[in-house]
Amino acid sequence: MLRIFMCIVLVVSSTFLGNWFSLKLLRRCEDLFSIIESIQKIKTYINFGGYEICRVIALSFVSKEKFKAFTETEENENFLMWWEKCVTYISKTTALNKSDLELLNQFGENLGVTDIEGQISNCELYTKLFEERLNEAKLMENKNVRLYRILGFSLGCTVGLIVL
Repeated sequence: MLRIFMCIVLVVSSTFLGNWFSLKLLRRCEDLFSIIESIQKIKTYINFGGYEICRVIALSFVSKEKFKAFTETEENENFLMWWEKCVTYISKTTALNKSDLELLNQFGENLGVTDIEGQISNCELYTKLFEERLNEAKLMENKNVRLYRILGFSLGCTVGLIVL
């Protein structure tokens, strides 16, 4: 009786683990799309707003719940240090991988450095780079979401049969 109960717990646990991995792929696509939207807003605010760069960032990320760190600015803090701190913080709240976070850091390094045309070009470049990553993430999602779910369940059933 105890073995059967343990097998059921094992199957359920491995199924949840497979679902967790598949949801992480789905959330990465959502997070990349949010970054693309925010970069486009940054470009618009730089082009038409005339605001300081910290305020532009805060206005661009205000509706993104997972990126709330970008809306909290401190008065006398260096922009680059603040940006890196925000990217480090969102690494805990988003499903972005390490290379996505590095690309986001590179985007921040080039913000506020050149004139308006350079800023707009920078935003367009990183929009394209993040769109490429989004397309790759969608391909991975289509290919692997179902696989992770099935593998989790199958692994649990296999180990459960071995235990019985």
